[in-house]
Amino acid sequence: MYLIVKLDDFQNLFFAMSVLLVMSVFVGNMISYGARGGWFKEGWFLIPITIIFAIAGSVIPSTKQMAAILLVPKIVNNANAIEMPKKLLGLANEWIEELRPKKD
Repeated sequence: MYLIVKLDDFQNLFFAMSVLLVMSVFVGNMISYGARGGWFKEGWFLIPITIIFAIAGSVIPSTKQMAAILLVPKIVNNANAIEMPKKLLGLANEWIEELRPKKD
């Protein structure tokens, strides 16, 4: 249950990691180009890792989505939840009838 609540944080973590990795590739390229006169060849392995983090961040459902995935079927298939609106409607009708002025 705790992990369901933390799904938004996991999404944010994966997106932040992908942004940091992209920034590190570009900064590494700029530094390498200035220092050696060539591109930063050693850091290109970070691009597939960045893509993996970005995909993982977009595939992980948010807390609200996971609650809908797990809880809505249980509520919809619950017999008590199906009968509850009928009982509430009957109770509301009785209450309205009591509030209605009597005609003599």
